[in-house]
Amino acid sequence: MNIQHALKIVILATVILTGCQFKSITTPPTGAIEFVDGAVWMVPTGHTENGCEAYTKWSHVYLVDMAIHYRTKDGGFTNFLEEANCQ
Repeated sequence: MNIQHALKIVILATVILTGCQFKSITTPPTGAIEFVDGAVWMVPTGHTENGCEAYTKWSHVYLVDMAIHYRTKDGGFTNFLEEANCQ
């Protein structure tokens, strides 16, 4: 096997693997809640000590902050635990 043949195989494998990964990257994680028109999603990350569910933003379109968010009584999201609807 010459170097050109090996290089073609490496490039083909990279294209195939990147294509497979791209599909999974554009699909929101399981349990995500749509936040902004299919472009930003809120992903559950666990619970606080008092049982409040925490979320972080996820997007395949935009750069998003990685702050912790909580649900409010009206179904929105807040960064402030004091405003969260913890049960």
